[in-house]
Amino acid sequence: MNVTRFLERGITFAHQAGAGILSRIGPEIINLIAGGGRVESISTLQRPQDAVSQFYQRLVAAQNKDFVVISTDSPDLSRVLREIPKDIASKMYGERPIAYADSAVMGFPFNYSSIGQKPTDAFAMPIESGAQYSAGKVALINGEEAILRSLRATVGGRSYCIHSGVTHLYMPSEDALMYIVLHELYHAAAQDQYARHLSGAPLGEFVYGMAIDESLSDLYAILNYGSIDGSLDNGLACVRGFRANHLDDIGHDTLGILDYIIKNHDLTLAKAGSPEDLVRFVDDLRDSLDVWNNQELKACYALSVAERGVLSCRSSKGGEDHLPDYARTVASDLGVDISAINPDRRAQEILDDLVTFHAYSRTFQRERYRDIGGDPYMEFQGIAKQLGVNLPAEQRARIGQFAASPLGADRLSLRESDQLLFALDRYALLKSRFGAEPVLSVEQAPWVIVSSSEIGGVGLNSSWRPVEPQAAPAIPSASPVLETPFEPQMNRYPEPSL
Repeated sequence: MNVTRFLERGITFAHQAGAGILSRIGPEIINLIAGGGRVESISTLQRPQDAVSQFYQRLVAAQNKDFVVISTDSPDLSRVLREIPKDIASKMYGERPIAYADSAVMGFPFNYSSIGQKPTDAFAMPIESGAQYSAGKVALINGEEAILRSLRATVGGRSYCIHSGVTHLYMPSEDALMYIVLHELYHAAAQDQYARHLSGAPLGEFVYGMAIDESLSDLYAILNYGSIDGSLDNGLACVRGFRANHLDDIGHDTLGILDYIIKNHDLTLAKAGSPEDLVRFVDDLRDSLDVWNNQELKACYALSVAERGVLSCRSSKGGEDHLPDYARTVASDLGVDISAINPDRRAQEILDDLVTFHAYSRTFQRERYRDIGGDPYMEFQGIAKQLGVNLPAEQRARIGQFAASPLGADRLSLRESDQLLFALDRYALLKSRFGAEPVLSVEQAPWVIVSSSEIGGVGLNSSWRPVEPQAAPAIPSASPVLETPFEPQMNRYPEPSL
């Protein structure tokens, strides 16, 4: 690439910018790429010294000397970008010159606008000298940083994030941190990403590859929940609720792919894994998926895109069923027949996922409805109407768990699996074990080993938890389950053994 010509014209593969900006910083970028002060290899690069970068490093790459993780808030950002090896710097500027050149020149704080991002956007940006992980890599992370900037006023003393979509999804801050930070860290640490190789590919292939990448990052977060809990249930409740809330983000449509993975792959070997071990576990699973020859996996994705696309049209066009053109294109590009789509069943699955998420965080949601206002029954009736279906009796009964003033609690029809869900500040547990300044070592920490049945886990003989966890509220005895035409979705998988 002719760097000088690029700097004059301001056009790159991924970004386009005015020549005025680039002409001002161009000479400095050229000096940075060609200048001295760069180390010969990543292994000799001085690591960032801030606590957040060190926490990220210990989570996913404590043993890898060829991988440096750095927070976008790190005061060492400018230094690291100026010292990285020349081959990585050249690739960095060749692929995303505006983003990283601005960062290198302007240093701390990170220049989010140069890549079309905001400080509240979570993202990971790995930069490496070659396709292979071992070639050396630097990754910029905006995870915890984005969430902490996004926190709203407290509910009952706890902060929360709002994610808009089908509804405003109020997520406890500790779950937003746990899920989103780990999701972004896997993007950074993954051995490879499909989407980076699909420039110019047909739409269906590109978004399918992107959705595979996103699904594996979601799976990584779920497995980290499971390594703490002894069960996948709480991680699934959080991730499925988050993803169910968005209908037409086809690059992040992960639920069909996750269904396939959990149904067809043994996750038992991940049960004792550290966060770094789980990176390798998910990398190996990725290789076993054979995504381009796996027609069943393609069908899971294409059907989800089509059904959720119809529901998006219902939501935006007042109940009209219409299959979006992008859904037809995705199915055609992947060679999938979508004539048998069932949007109504998908709508009920979305309702189930959203109710399950609220059941998981029921104490927080109860406080939220009491402090902020709103009626959960009316809210979910509105969601069901928006999706073009009725709210089943079972779901109405489950909603009583997190209503601000539960009525007739003794008459609630509760799903047994709801009683096994429990909220816990798992992110704080990770900080205590892997933070730059750990509270205590694992051996010193006041933890006890408890049976999985005590915390609602499935398939493990023991699991870690603090001595005094946030206990789930007592659940009244369930009356006979009310009839519903919908099979509960939380139980549609074989019991996971993690």
